[in-house]
Amino acid sequence: IEVAQMLADKPLIEKWNSTDVSEWIQKCKLVANIDDLSSIFEANKVDGQALLGLNEEELKGDGYKIESLGRRKKIMRAINFLKASKCR
Repeated sequence: IEVAQMLADKPLIEKWNSTDVSEWIQKCKLVANIDDLSSIFEANKVDGQALLGLNEEELKGDGYKIESLGRRKKIMRAINFLKASKCR
């Protein structure tokens, strides 16, 4: 429900800044240690455009170093949900 409200308030994901992306991460509750994930995305200056362009290989790579397959899959599912929402 929180994510749906965020999308209603800020529907243009490509215009999100890194603070919006951090807020999205918090609301999605993607992983147990959300602050670590927010920090990783902030360090990589992930805004809305970058978020929509991320892929699983990049999440595993040097910039993100998200080793857990399960964690990467959860993140990609959430990103794909955003992409699908954008098309509606």
